[in-house]
Amino acid sequence: MPGVVEPEQLEEPEPAPIELPIDDTPPRPYVVFKQHVELEIDFRAKRVHGHSHILVVPIEPDISVVYIDARQCKIDVDNITVSNCPAQASYEDPCSKIAIPDAYQWSAPQWPVRKRRMEKLLHHRRKEVPVMAHDLACCQPLDGSLRVTLPSADDVKKKNRDASKADQQELLIHADGNVQGYRISIPFELNNVYNGLHFVGIDEGDMRYPHVYTRHSVEPGTACSIFPCIDDPGCRNPWKISITCPRTLGDAFSPPVAAEQRLKSAGTLNGSRKRKFGEKEPVKRDYGLTEEDKQLEMTVVCSGFLTGEVVGKDDETKKTMTFEVDNNKAAKHIGFAIGPFEHVDLWSEFRSEEDDTKLGVSAAKVHGYCLPGRAEEVKNTCASLVTAVDHFVLHFGRYPFENYKVCFVDDMVEDAIPLCAFSLCSSRLLYPQEIVDTEIETTRALVYSLASQWFGVNIVPNTKADIWLVVGIAWFMTDYFMKALCGNNTFRFRMKAMADRLVEIDLKRPSLQDLGEHLYLGSFEVDFMNLKAPLVLFILDRRLSKSSGSAGISRIISRMVSKANTSTQANDDVLPSDSFRKACEKIGSTRLESFWNQWVTQDIAAAKARPIDKNDFWRDVREEMHAVYAGELQQAFTGPMTIRIHEADGTPYEHIVEIREDGARSVKFEIPYNTKYKRLKRNRRQRERAMANNNAKEEGQKELYYLGDIMQHPDDVEEWGFRDWDEDTEAKMDQESYEWIRMDADFEWICEMRTNLPAYMYASQLQQDRDVAAQQDSMLFLKQSFAKSGAHPLVSTILARTLLDPRYFYGIRLMAAEELPRHAVQDQVDWIGLRHLQKAFQHFFLLPRIDNASPE
Repeated sequence: MPGVVEPEQLEEPEPAPIELPIDDTPPRPYVVFKQHVELEIDFRAKRVHGHSHILVVPIEPDISVVYIDARQCKIDVDNITVSNCPAQASYEDPCSKIAIPDAYQWSAPQWPVRKRRMEKLLHHRRKEVPVMAHDLACCQPLDGSLRVTLPSADDVKKKNRDASKADQQELLIHADGNVQGYRISIPFELNNVYNGLHFVGIDEGDMRYPHVYTRHSVEPGTACSIFPCIDDPGCRNPWKISITCPRTLGDAFSPPVAAEQRLKSAGTLNGSRKRKFGEKEPVKRDYGLTEEDKQLEMTVVCSGFLTGEVVGKDDETKKTMTFEVDNNKAAKHIGFAIGPFEHVDLWSEFRSEEDDTKLGVSAAKVHGYCLPGRAEEVKNTCASLVTAVDHFVLHFGRYPFENYKVCFVDDMVEDAIPLCAFSLCSSRLLYPQEIVDTEIETTRALVYSLASQWFGVNIVPNTKADIWLVVGIAWFMTDYFMKALCGNNTFRFRMKAMADRLVEIDLKRPSLQDLGEHLYLGSFEVDFMNLKAPLVLFILDRRLSKSSGSAGISRIISRMVSKANTSTQANDDVLPSDSFRKACEKIGSTRLESFWNQWVTQDIAAAKARPIDKNDFWRDVREEMHAVYAGELQQAFTGPMTIRIHEADGTPYEHIVEIREDGARSVKFEIPYNTKYKRLKRNRRQRERAMANNNAKEEGQKELYYLGDIMQHPDDVEEWGFRDWDEDTEAKMDQESYEWIRMDADFEWICEMRTNLPAYMYASQLQQDRDVAAQQDSMLFLKQSFAKSGAHPLVSTILARTLLDPRYFYGIRLMAAEELPRHAVQDQVDWIGLRHLQKAFQHFFLLPRIDNASPE
């Protein structure tokens, strides 16, 4: 059969190359001065058409061709104009290579052929131009698929000779006749959009409220799938976006006026006509809209601020909303959503008049948008956003835009995407007032999207190697607010849990500096950066605050925000890692070269044996295919460490030691402590007996604050089956001169601590140390002890009392509840863990006594 490729005739596919293709295209010597995008959305056909007006300023005088990015667009190259002059242009859609040619029938065995055709769409290594070098210097188009030839300056002046002075100034035609720029007007159309836009509620069977929103990605390639532009993160310019959409939801699905007129003129009086031979019968879909739904007003939520809204002159069923972005922003920070959204005025709902007066002109307005019927959920979910804005303004600096909008839509892959003065959020984040389980995590995700307006949108990284810093500062601001909102215990518990998680997964991974180059591989790289970057800044802040006694990183962030908001220089809103490091060294009066090498530029941990997870396996495959490897391993880490000895009289003594790198890879410290006191009595009964015998003064005992010392009555002990330390262990405990030793008490390291402290010292730390991170360490020790010695009735007793004591932080009690089932076994402990679980369930929920419950 002609045009059919037989599978047996194909050669065996070659293994995928490790080296990525290299793009040697040099930077283009022109910049974008301003861009105006005009869009019209057709919901019924899922179609977009409009014009993109790009004002280009050549840097070199002999520029004759401009390359512009465009994907999946139909561009009328014959009607492209440059400063009102006809222009020659050519366009080749890179996405056209995805489709199978009509003359071929391909299946799975032909994947090498399809891969070669799609090579232009794959990620390419290219020489990166820093953002600081972009401004008024050059730009780097992604594909340059649209090639436009510029007319001569004489043709431009001749064509616009009769134009008004305002139009000539807009076209950068000066009074002396000098042409400084060219406005390229590109008509385009999008049909069957599958990358840049996502339509919801349009397809048959989808009964949700119809709406559409833009999609975004870490790497360039998505913005140019929505409208022609220079899809370069370093190419930043002011924007004007005009979007025409149906005025109401009913207008979105009513037949076009022109189509109705054609049908009436071509048919009979009732508008019907006979179909031609072979013509399919038109499908009339019922969208299931009630009369009330048809009257819902369509709203456009877009980056920037709203400057105008007008109803169409020729068609009253349409309206046009115009937005402007005065600041220089890249195309990836421009986005919008269109639908029957309800507006929720969050700033007037949750900001008091006193706070509004206190903030003055710095009080930012916060708006919420959601689909009909979910306004109360938006109020409940976003209740802390206004407080977060005010907190950031007071502690870090003025909000960089006029207002902040958050819009909740369906089917989003990510939880939230920060854009310019606007965040697209998934509607799965919304929760009613009765639900509290997801409150903290949802609030943290929304606050991070808000913090990204300062660092990520307004202040951008200079290179890909600096992305970690912008991401880390945004998370640092987020956790700083969450600490003020939820308390210090929640903050330290989260930091400790994140540090333990990082120690577990940071094996053979790229360094923070190298990670920015590989974010395109998948969300696992982004998640790893979101985990590691804020932790590195956290320990840096701890060390700076301790060494200089200053506010640490918060003060540096405040200075950068103030400089970006007030300075007129273009590069003051660009953040390179070197300048941040110098600012930290200046404020901390210390050198950070070793810290930077150990935690930022080099890999942290060497590989160790661990179970294989399916997600880790897929990540390893992806990284191996794209030649992503860990950098040089850091064999030793240096820096200060605080060692705290809790002596027997209850007094903690801190000793700060400096860990330095030496040839032996080991450091020995001699730390003095008092030996005149004996250890404190382990439980309340022992202390009461000692006090009754008047031996407290003789033994140097001191009544201290104890946790987990509940249920000490003999009846409770017998009913619950609690166990205590045996006599041999108590004899050893009495011989100790200190309660416990805690390493890194000030939380300045991200590491796994291994000590030879006996178990009863960890029990003392769990009971007497008020630091939730110390309690968390003790709980982790109890968890690890199960792997060594199995289930134990004493460990189950400690876990049960920890669970029952309301004075413990809820996260510690939750860890105890999660660990107790491992001790609910018959061997060695005779179901003691199950008994404690049943009694705890009965204790908390007032259920009747359970005697004959099945072990399952």
